[in-house]
Amino acid sequence: MHGLAQPDPGTVPVVIPTGGFAVEGNLQANTPTAGIGDWLPGPAGAGGNVLLSPSGLPVNTSTTFHLTDLYASASDNNFSGGLKFDQNPNQWTWVTNPVGDKVDINNALFHFTKVPMATNG
Repeated sequence: MHGLAQPDPGTVPVVIPTGGFAVEGNLQANTPTAGIGDWLPGPAGAGGNVLLSPSGLPVNTSTTFHLTDLYASASDNNFSGGLKFDQNPNQWTWVTNPVGDKVDINNALFHFTKVPMATNG
């Protein structure tokens, strides 16, 4: 048996945020379950957060990133197409033009954390 408790469904068992990382569709810690972490602070509970506010300011700038890209703009950049995911990314090219609504990403969030080491018990 390993020393890790079974996480709640939809919770990634990581060190930060406290309580694991919820994957359920909202961004607030302790919502809907107290004690489970997420992107933003939520109602009272033990669950932690990795962003300080909805503006995307990270708690730790070396592990959490909020990237903002142009949205609904004729000056947006995107891949020019025709290349495959397994080809050399240094050969990919960019083009500046409007991006379709279905693929136009305005905000991207990245958080790097780790899973606790399992212990034999």
